[in-house]
Amino acid sequence: GFFLPGALTLRLPRPHSTYALIGRYKVHGGFVRFLRDSLATLISLGGTFLLGIVSSILTARLLGIEGKGILTLAFLLPSLCVTLTSLGPSSANAYFLRRREVPVGTLLANSSLFALVATLVSVACVAALWPWLGHRFVPGVSLEMAVLGMALVPLALLTDYALSVLLGAVDWEWRSTW
Repeated sequence: GFFLPGALTLRLPRPHSTYALIGRYKVHGGFVRFLRDSLATLISLGGTFLLGIVSSILTARLLGIEGKGILTLAFLLPSLCVTLTSLGPSSANAYFLRRREVPVGTLLANSSLFALVATLVSVACVAALWPWLGHRFVPGVSLEMAVLGMALVPLALLTDYALSVLLGAVDWEWRSTW
């Protein structure tokens, strides 16, 4: 095979093989399944996009320009905390699962515990630094709204860690149809 950037391997089929694989789909017989799965993915992404547009329009209409800006600032704080507290468990999950050194349950338990601790530390830091930094970096956002927005931190961290476990579980080989 040939080495491609991103550590993916392209393996060319043997000349005597009767079919080649695209992911998990057989070219001779699984094409309908491939189209069905692709259409389902397209519909779900399109639905998510439309829901995002509708929620953005409703938020702008109900809260007004200033209220939408304050809401955006309130959600910016948890996003910043997630970025600062990620600290690498995602990469470690994918690495250890791919090497089969640690069971999935242990990785998920450790990730859940780390997400809980990171959330508690983030909320404590935001609450402690709020009197000095709150009005400068997120003007118009109350401490209560900031702490409520911080409820998104564990959900975002757990989603990131669970996706990294899925990433480590996937067999990353491309198979050519040539």
